[in-house]
Amino acid sequence: MPELATKAPDNPEFARVIDLAAIRDRDEFAFDIRPDPAEARALARLMGAISLRRMRFAGRLTPVAP
Repeated sequence: MPELATKAPDNPEFARVIDLAAIRDRDEFAFDIRPDPAEARALARLMGAISLRRMRFAGRLTPVAP
């Protein structure tokens, strides 16, 4: 399974980039993205929160057309 890149020029703080060339020949790509503790602290600061305990993005990318 291809790894997610953690940096991108247009969103350097919290990027999770999927290289489409790496998943071109796959039927699906499952992802489960959770910020690490440092990212969670930074996200909480940006939202004006005291802390951030749970944040998760999970799903699956599948082709729509053959």
